[in-house]
Amino acid sequence: MSHDYPRLRRLAYFAAVAEAGSIRGAAERLRLSVPVLSAALADLEADLGVTLAQRTTRSFQLTEAGLAVQAEAQTMLAAAERAKGVGSGTMALSGHLGITLPLELAVHWLPPWLAQFQALHPGVSLSVDATDAIADLATGPYDVALRTTSEIDGAAKAPGEMDLTCVVKSPVPMERDGSRLNVPVPLLARRESEPMLPARDGDGTPVELHFNGLMAIRTREAARAMVRHGLGAAMIMGISAREDLDQGRLVTLDPTLSFGHIRVRSVFRDTLPTQAARAFTALLRENQAISSR
Repeated sequence: MSHDYPRLRRLAYFAAVAEAGSIRGAAERLRLSVPVLSAALADLEADLGVTLAQRTTRSFQLTEAGLAVQAEAQTMLAAAERAKGVGSGTMALSGHLGITLPLELAVHWLPPWLAQFQALHPGVSLSVDATDAIADLATGPYDVALRTTSEIDGAAKAPGEMDLTCVVKSPVPMERDGSRLNVPVPLLARRESEPMLPARDGDGTPVELHFNGLMAIRTREAARAMVRHGLGAAMIMGISAREDLDQGRLVTLDPTLSFGHIRVRSVFRDTLPTQAARAFTALLRENQAISSR
């Protein structure tokens, strides 16, 4: 039995509009733009071949067909509400799950979690967009985005957080000038500002690492590959450098310095996430793979 998942999403949107009494009110509730929601309703009307509402700039009135579709949509949503606990139980799900996340996470962090999720829910098809570009959740083919934030606060690493490290191809001599460390290699980074990295030494004192230049790169994964060829230094997730560090292909710039932690968080497409999206993020939270902060 096949399902038209875009139609199901549009029905959920329509139910929200009917309940709010306006497209704008539903858009605010769903955290979608008015044009996106209007387009979804127009697509639903074209798909069903009926006019669901008479709408002007001042009013929104359901037609007879709209009232009938609203009742069916509410029934669908009620069933979905009853099934909310399915993702954390033993019942397998079906459908599709679209994920977008940074390349470094996709390569070095995501695979075991995807494998575990598919073992639990083999009926869910997956698509993964690994990109460091900004993804448009409102119009893109994604159900959930996994995003990272980093900070250097001197605090102990919390569940769902991973160490950051600065790596080079071989040990480099650094000159210390008070709280400033001068590093004689270029920094590979996605920015155009001063080539400097903040860090903390062993007793928590803030330190600034100043590099002799800056080389702009597109992704952290690209930076890691360039470091392996001796082209500079890069700050990446410790988990992504583990194999290189263990086999001696890379070394840490200074093992006594802390560069902070990276935190992974999930962002749903809207306030009506699919069961698969809820189940996947629940799996990550239950295993402390993403931060709840």
